[in-house]
Amino acid sequence: MNKKSADKKAFLIVHGMLQDFLSSSSNPPHEIYFELHPSVKDLFEAQGIPHTAVAKVEINGMEQDFSYNIQEGDQIMLYPYDELAADYVDQIYQSPSSFIADVHLGKLVKTLRLLGLDCAFDPHWDDQEIIDRSNAGPRMILTRDLQLLKNGAANYGYWIRSTNPDEQIQELFARFDLAEKVNPFTCCMKCNGSLQQAELQEVKDSVPPKVQQWHSDYWQCTNCGQVYWQGSHFKDLQQKVDKLLKDH
Repeated sequence: MNKKSADKKAFLIVHGMLQDFLSSSSNPPHEIYFELHPSVKDLFEAQGIPHTAVAKVEINGMEQDFSYNIQEGDQIMLYPYDELAADYVDQIYQSPSSFIADVHLGKLVKTLRLLGLDCAFDPHWDDQEIIDRSNAGPRMILTRDLQLLKNGAANYGYWIRSTNPDEQIQELFARFDLAEKVNPFTCCMKCNGSLQQAELQEVKDSVPPKVQQWHSDYWQCTNCGQVYWQGSHFKDLQQKVDKLLKDH
C-alpha cells in the first residue's frame, strides 16, 4: 500500500528463502503501511509472499496464526519451512511423497518421473483442479505462478525459482529430502503409472521389429500400457540420474 494513502505502519522481517519473494532491496525491517486492521496473511501476501511458503509467524515475539489482525507498530517475523525443526512441520514440507505440477513445468515433470518420483500432471487442469488434487493427495504443488500459491484453498505448494529444467530439479533436491525416495525407471514418463517387467510376447505389437532383434528386456506401464526398453538414450539418462544423486 502507498505510504501516502495509509495511516499505520508495521515492520516486517523475513527469514531464509522467503526473501526471494520481496522486491525491495532495503535492509530489514521493511516498513509496511496499511489501513484498518488486515490479517497478517493479507499483509504479507500483498508483499508477494504466498501463505504456502510461510511456516511460522511471530508478532512482537509471540507466535500467531494467519488470522491475526495487524496493529500499528507491530513487529512481524516470518519463517520458511526449511528453517524449522523437523518435528514442527508436516512431513510433506520436509520430504514430499507426491507432487502435482502446473502446465508450465512439463519438462520438470518428466525428470521427476524418470527418477521414480510420483508427479501428477495434465496441461488441461486449471488452478482449482490442481488445488483440489493437491489437497486430496496430499500432493505438493510445483509452480512458478505465485497467484496459484496465494489461493486461499491451497494447503501445500512450492514456488520454483528457476526457469531452467535442469536447475529446477537441482532446486527441488536442495529444498526437499528426496534422495532416499528415488527409484529410477519405475515410473511411466507418459502417465505417471507404475512400470513392471514384461515378456516380449506380451508387448510384441508395441515394439518395432528392429528393437525386437536387439533387446530382450521390456517394461510396460500398468496404467496406460506404454512399453519401454533400454534404447540408445538409456546411458545418458542413467548418467543424469547418477550425477543428481551424487550431488545430493
